[in-house]
Amino acid sequence: MQHYTSSRLTMKFKVDRRYAERVQEALAAEARGELETLRSTPYFRSLASFIEKNVDEQYDFEQALRKRPVELSSQRLLAASYVSERPEDDEDGEEQAQQQIQDDPTVSFFTQAADNNYFLDKEGLKLSLKGGLELDQLSDGEYQLLFLFALIDLFDAENTLFLLDEADSHLHYQNIDRLWGILKRLKGRAITTTHLRDSITANEFHAIKVVEQGHIRDDDKLKQLIARLSILSRAT
Repeated sequence: MQHYTSSRLTMKFKVDRRYAERVQEALAAEARGELETLRSTPYFRSLASFIEKNVDEQYDFEQALRKRPVELSSQRLLAASYVSERPEDDEDGEEQAQQQIQDDPTVSFFTQAADNNYFLDKEGLKLSLKGGLELDQLSDGEYQLLFLFALIDLFDAENTLFLLDEADSHLHYQNIDRLWGILKRLKGRAITTTHLRDSITANEFHAIKVVEQGHIRDDDKLKQLIARLSILSRAT
């Protein structure tokens, strides 16, 4: 069965000599009976699975891995097993750390991989969208909307609070409507700022606050303004 994908991520992937040496040191420590080594960490297990599925299934960390071109579709990306940093459920099935941020292990893996020089050639990363469209070919508004929707898709949950500063900047008025439609359907909640009338008239007016010189205004003139905007928003 052939899968249709609309985007692909191309990169050059490597394993730095220093990291391979650390893995060999961990193997030697395990031979002496040590249990908690680099190889037992969630990140290493994610890394090993990613390399096996997408780079070289025979690679064993005995030596450095030279840069290799890798092209990832969504199917190939998710074929690897990414291990979460979160604690497992206890015997009663209840989460041990309900107050902790529940990060996606796939996102966590690539965030850490991009935070050092062991694995990714970051300057060579390229994301191609549907039809071969690349990010630098998008307008400011298209890039803004894609970025916001990606954040929402990755992190929206009942315990998520999005803080968005002028999220509607650079957007066409039709895309402003799309943005607020998405924000109204969030599982979590969002606090946003705006200077655009189209955004103000697209929202619930009881939720509007006007900030002036660092203070929230709550006087009669503001209430009259909100009432007038509410009337105008229903006009065609």
